[in-house]
Amino acid sequence: MRMRSLFLALSLSLVATGAGVAQAAEDPVGAAPARSCAKPTRIHAFHVETKWSRKIYRRSEKAVVVVTVTRPAHEDPAGNGIVVPAPVSIPQEGVTVSTTIQPKKFLFPPLYGSGLTDENGKVRFAIPLKRLRPETVDASTMATLMTNEGGCPDIEEWGWRYDRPAFTVTD
Repeated sequence: MRMRSLFLALSLSLVATGAGVAQAAEDPVGAAPARSCAKPTRIHAFHVETKWSRKIYRRSEKAVVVVTVTRPAHEDPAGNGIVVPAPVSIPQEGVTVSTTIQPKKFLFPPLYGSGLTDENGKVRFAIPLKRLRPETVDASTMATLMTNEGGCPDIEEWGWRYDRPAFTVTD
């Protein structure tokens, strides 16, 4: 009985060691551990400009905005806020742009518009205002472009603009 227990323990030890040898053969010595692709690398790459068609809208209307996305950003790519003069301004095609209207009072769900930029780096959309109360509102616009989606590493290029105030809503 004692011999059988010893044999069983020795067998299990050899099986565990064999699994470790097989694992070591798959992962060569000195190889870097595999990294997770859960969080993309973010690069501040775009300069975003917004142009509202008017400064005053009625609640029954739609606010029309034209967003222009160009490359490079006017700040450093790491997003530290250091202003860097852009020597050229190149329109960026295929960027996803979304604008969110932010009233002073809480509103759910938020008002927003979105679209993709054309070959001139421009996108135009209209945002219905019927749920807003008469007030001055702010707007934030985000432009993003994902590169190598689903692969490793994923890269997110982004740009952002905050208009304060964006426009006024009246009855």
